[in-house]
Amino acid sequence: MRRFVLLFVSGWWLALASFCMGAGFQVTPILQEISMGEETALYQVRNTGESPVTIQVSARSWHQENGERVTLDTAGVQSSPPLITLEPGQDEWVRVTLTEKRTNEEQAFRVYFSQVPETAQTLSPGVRTLIRLDTPLFFQAREPKTNLQWALQLDEAGWHLQVHNVGTRFGQMTRLAVETDGGRRLPILESVRYILPGASESWLLDLTDDEARGGLSLQVVSGGQVQFQPLKPD
Repeated sequence: MRRFVLLFVSGWWLALASFCMGAGFQVTPILQEISMGEETALYQVRNTGESPVTIQVSARSWHQENGERVTLDTAGVQSSPPLITLEPGQDEWVRVTLTEKRTNEEQAFRVYFSQVPETAQTLSPGVRTLIRLDTPLFFQAREPKTNLQWALQLDEAGWHLQVHNVGTRFGQMTRLAVETDGGRRLPILESVRYILPGASESWLLDLTDDEARGGLSLQVVSGGQVQFQPLKPD
């Protein structure tokens, strides 16, 4: 009996996943922003394994609702070629082109590079692990600018940290934490997170009323830089 395990890899962890399995593929770059006037993103796909690999390239439109990612089928972008087979050590360029009308607002997509299962004749018994790499692609707004607004709010569930992107460009965070005036640190986020224009997200904090009203420090890691700002209840 042969079973398949599909490994979803979001951007930054692909190299680690490939190393751990001893086989796989790499895609560069992971994150792409395409400026106004351009319509095509270029990706280099390389077989880092020891056997041929076939990869399907597809894309879905992307937006956020209540802090959750929502992706939808779209004909707004097309990949060329949509399917590639690479020998060990071989690489190939893939083009992902915007085919829908360019707007003045940011247009966001997720591009997927999915390993295709081998045919039944070439499979060995046991579990086979397949990789599906999920990468963000942005076609920039005419005037791209990230503007994240932070707030500390109280409801019946407790204190929440809320962020709302009022800008025209996505916000990216790789680490997020809150520290109380007494020095207690509350880690919130330890992985890559995007906040799209117009989107919001909130996190419930383990805070007492005294800690919340006593003053907090918000620590955000974005683009390799650490940002600090005071945080007080609304």
